Amino acid sequence: MKMMPPLPQLPIKACLVLLTLISIHADDAKYEILVEQIESDLEELGQEVRHLYQTRCNNTSLETCAHSNYDDCASLFPNSTCKSEKDFDIAHCGGDGGTCGSRWDYTNSQVWLNSEIAASNNHEVIETICLTQGLESYFKQKLEDRKIYWDELGLRTPQMYFGAQNGVFRIYPARPLQDKNCSSFDPRLRPWFVGGSSGAKVVVLTLDTSTSMCDPNCKLLELVKEAAITVIQILTRADRVALILFSNDATIFEQGGVFLFEASQDNKDMLEQRIGNLTNDALGKGTNFQAAFEAVFKVLNESIYDEEVECTTAILFLTDGKMNRPEGVTQETVVDLVKSNITALEASGHHVYLFTYSISDDDSVHYFPKKIACNVSNGVWSKIVDETRIFDSLTSYYRLFALGLGDGNKTFVTWVEPYTSYTGNFLVTTASSPVYDNSTSPPLFLGVVGIDFPLAAVDKALGVAGGSQESINKIVQKSMQGCTRTFKLTPCELEFFRQSGDAGGEALCTTSCNETDFVTMKQKTCPTSNNFTSIEDLWNNRNASGLNYSQRACCEPGETTGSSAPQCIASPVSPEPVPPEPFSHKVKVIIGVVVGVGGLVVLLICFYLCFKKKLCHKVRARYALWRSSRQLRHLVVLPPPKPSAPPFNPDS
Repeated sequence: MKMMPPLPQLPIKACLVLLTLISIHADDAKYEILVEQIESDLEELGQEVRHLYQTRCNNTSLETCAHSNYDDCASLFPNSTCKSEKDFDIAHCGGDGGTCGSRWDYTNSQVWLNSEIAASNNHEVIETICLTQGLESYFKQKLEDRKIYWDELGLRTPQMYFGAQNGVFRIYPARPLQDKNCSSFDPRLRPWFVGGSSGAKVVVLTLDTSTSMCDPNCKLLELVKEAAITVIQILTRADRVALILFSNDATIFEQGGVFLFEASQDNKDMLEQRIGNLTNDALGKGTNFQAAFEAVFKVLNESIYDEEVECTTAILFLTDGKMNRPEGVTQETVVDLVKSNITALEASGHHVYLFTYSISDDDSVHYFPKKIACNVSNGVWSKIVDETRIFDSLTSYYRLFALGLGDGNKTFVTWVEPYTSYTGNFLVTTASSPVYDNSTSPPLFLGVVGIDFPLAAVDKALGVAGGSQESINKIVQKSMQGCTRTFKLTPCELEFFRQSGDAGGEALCTTSCNETDFVTMKQKTCPTSNNFTSIEDLWNNRNASGLNYSQRACCEPGETTGSSAPQCIASPVSPEPVPPEPFSHKVKVIIGVVVGVGGLVVLLICFYLCFKKKLCHKVRARYALWRSSRQLRHLVVLPPPKPSAPPFNPDS
């Protein structure tokens, strides 16, 4: 009997590759569908905000606004239901995923407002609360449109929200806010807002650490430390940050020869610890501007070119005294140093903005920092007389970036590194995008829209176990977006920003711009917004005043109304990983038809080869080896996110 020649190994190897590719591409397709859906919903939400802003002055929207909004902590919601599924768990309420729950109202949105803003009774704020109320119909329609998709994932529909440039925050669905954040939440100080409004950037934080910071006490030093730490913590993974401390000389914080750090949570915590360790004993007696700026340009010249970082750069330079080191150095020498280096960086295609801040009630201290800023093309000086304004001044840089990114840029999405949810029981991530009124020139920055959703959605899209490192890596890679956006500001637009700070007209560098050049960069209020004398006129009720968080939030399944007594308060229970569940019917059809036919053919060929040559065990062995080697080759191991400083997590 004539023997058949041995079958070539190529078909078997081809089977292995094709089978693996089918699996990989199916999972990748589900993941891309998830990402595209979130980004598409963000774009639609931004368009809705833009439309409502442009039509905000009609009488109807303002008339219907009275007594129809719900406050962050003082209002009870009329149609709340008790949700007890695992991704609704709240630690304060037991968090056991069944016997205890939390109240959510899917028929209403909610306004979170800082008490300082609320007390101002500003007509622009009133107008923003009223115009964003029009988002409720969009929110509820989007919930209906996406319900099947998220139900089949076994997860709640994502929270959607808008943070306005004036501090108004509207979120859907309505839910109780933790006591410590009542009347204190400011969306403009969250990473999703800063990242969404300013894009990826490089921040070089340069702080004066001379002994005058503790004269007569160390209150000023503590305020500077607090402000600097917040500047760092509100950065996103896409940003880069450096820290320079100067007094007699300047010190660049480095680790392993690295000056410019990726703003991961671990790196931000590391820099926070370094700033937190500053004490009176560590301060120097002198104030050396020259050494400080030499250190700044050492970081930029070495790191930017070596790492090919092309993001817009913000140099934040803060001092409380006059330059007195080194002896014999002149102001002109320092100005020339700064000007020549910034000019060289800009000539190579890098956008560099210099922000100088001087803290003192002595006017002579402010002269030189302003002089430095006004001698470079993109310099801004801020005068800080009130020490409590240090934080607001230091964080103002991203508002300038928001002004410059509205012209000539396609809407972009910022993805935030995964963080622990406000419940403390599972990981979530946030996608955000800026909103501009494009009917003006330049476009007027209105705020940032955001959507946050459980990381479990990524797990299920990828077909991996709950809490998988692969899912974390995917979102981290999304968050590390490139610096591909243009940045445009005219000289008069820059002057508008200068005078909008605490120093007012004193901060202007030229006299060639007048008020008419600024008018398109300001939000105009509607005449009818004057109908409301107080923000209090907008709230539906204040029936939750005096109730603590547990009383407002915790409930037993089946409850539909608020209660004044705590319910289901127990120790939190960590949720168990949830195995992946099937994707939506639409996705199954799209992927199944394409993959199924091709996969069936490949499987038939592979089974024929296996049974004909009794090679099934070899196929399985080679496939397992190939799969494991692929995973080892591509896996980027990252530490699990820390819950200490979450980007959104407004209740933490």
